Amino acid sequence: MKIFPDVWGEGSIFAFSGFDGKTDWTYPFVGTLLENRIGFTIRTEREKNFWISLRQGNKIAEIIKRKNQHCFDHFSTDIVAGDIISLRCGFKNTKIRVLALPLSKNKINVSITPETISKETFVYFSIRIDACKKLSYNGNEFVIKTDKDITFLILNKRVDDYNVVDSMEEVSKVISGKAKKRAKQWNGDKEVRYLVICRSIEKSKRLNITITTSRKHKSDTTKIKDITTGRKDFYITRVKGIGDQTLAKAFSILKANVESPQGVFKQRWTTPDRWPHRHLWLWDSCFHSIAYSFIDKKLAEDSIVSVLDTQQKNGFVPHIGRPNGDFSNITQPPLLSWAVLKVYHYTKNRRFLIRTYPKLRAYLSWCLKSRDRNRNGLLEWVRSDESGMDNSSRFNYGCDFDAIDFSSLLVNDLSCLYNIGKEIGKPDEKLKKNANRISKKIEEFLWNRKKEFFFDRYFDKRFSIYKTICGFLPLLSESANINQAEKLVYHLENRNEFNTPFPVPSEAIDSPTFDNNMWRGPVWLNYNYFIIEGLKNYGFTDLAEKIRKKTIKEVEKWYHEEGTIFEFYDPFGKTSPRNIPRKDKYGAIKEFGWSAAMYILLTIGQQE
Repeated sequence: MKIFPDVWGEGSIFAFSGFDGKTDWTYPFVGTLLENRIGFTIRTEREKNFWISLRQGNKIAEIIKRKNQHCFDHFSTDIVAGDIISLRCGFKNTKIRVLALPLSKNKINVSITPETISKETFVYFSIRIDACKKLSYNGNEFVIKTDKDITFLILNKRVDDYNVVDSMEEVSKVISGKAKKRAKQWNGDKEVRYLVICRSIEKSKRLNITITTSRKHKSDTTKIKDITTGRKDFYITRVKGIGDQTLAKAFSILKANVESPQGVFKQRWTTPDRWPHRHLWLWDSCFHSIAYSFIDKKLAEDSIVSVLDTQQKNGFVPHIGRPNGDFSNITQPPLLSWAVLKVYHYTKNRRFLIRTYPKLRAYLSWCLKSRDRNRNGLLEWVRSDESGMDNSSRFNYGCDFDAIDFSSLLVNDLSCLYNIGKEIGKPDEKLKKNANRISKKIEEFLWNRKKEFFFDRYFDKRFSIYKTICGFLPLLSESANINQAEKLVYHLENRNEFNTPFPVPSEAIDSPTFDNNMWRGPVWLNYNYFIIEGLKNYGFTDLAEKIRKKTIKEVEKWYHEEGTIFEFYDPFGKTSPRNIPRKDKYGAIKEFGWSAAMYILLTIGQQE
């Protein structure tokens, strides 16, 4: 059974993790893999693409997929993870091994080792540079300067040749040996420039290329073997031959999304996907924290403590936190007490409960005081993105409604905080009373008897017409009575509503506003997890297991096809998440932290 992630996927994160050492949120040095070339984009202030090509006589190889005359004859991966890439590629008579490692917050090492060679074989290392101002070469060092930053390429051997050109067409000509003599230096302004470095392949002689933003560079080549072993051990000790290799990919994603202590965060913290969402998000961190219990129990606790580091004196916790103290002015779904209790289930660390309890209590008190504008005991969002469901149809006419999701999740969190209090010897009956009071209002006021489903309800008492996945949250909070729970199961099993090939869509397919666009139809793993847990609360274990297995199957299918774990998925299981609309753009976010976390919890988390 494979224990390493090994599927090449465009957009997959490749970066130094705060799990291994110091990162730098202020000046990120995060890579994402290219689609069909052996290489990656470094997401610095000015992006730079790096990739490898080979030439043997007149034959050129630079494309991974076998639908192009310039494909590699041989391409196989040993491991493609966020912290290590090991692969082999080449021609029939020539094979090279490529090993790439992020070594620090601003340094990546790429080593190219010949394994079998034939005469006149050359390796090319090409770089695309945005807003290029200067390119120079000195012995074994290239200096690449843009209008925003400087990158150094440091080689262990002198190159045979290099060229500075203006287009991909000219890059191809240089690699094919058909280009006229080109510039060797560049000093001026150019929107895009390309640097093409050439080196002949010599048997058993490794070419090391270090990409860094600092000239103060120390060679790490003697440590490469130890670093490689350590990175592999991370997966070996955690995957342990359990399940599909998608599990290793999920661990890779969560590891890549760890940042080291910085600024207001005195311990490690996590991001949704490192790029483009490179800050801390409230509910993302809650989901992450539970899955981190299977990676590092202290990191699981750190993820929550860092969110609470953003808390204001009045109890408010912002939905986005940044190390520099720049916080957002809205919150997100109340999941902190739930996450703390879940983490405690794995760590059994009472000190963690004692440390977080006052802050959790202050946050829920703030929610009760600040998000009930009509003072009827049910809660409302102030903006759609505060709910986390940015473009949901629910918000087509604003936010003046009692929100089924906010109210249900608050009940769940109040109940969890009550249980935390009991665990540390501070049971507070007021928390339980508040949870029961709101729960009763959900059962009576947000249940549409005619449609037999839970809906948001406007201030003028009209029910919302949008039948969304939020209507199942009273199962999680145990706010539904048994009759209501049975009706909800009917909706889940109805093929015209929520029983799609990949359940559960974020909006019923018979809803007038269903659209396979982000929160208007696609499947989200966090809500599937909520529904599965909610069904178990009422004894509907068979249906819960059915949804769990289908969720796991789809995540694995798309990982093996696309090499990543996505933000959301097609409820019909046909369209790649890369091609699903996301608001006014296309493509679900890749390397998405909470999807990876939910996959872990739905696989090995169910065995606990």
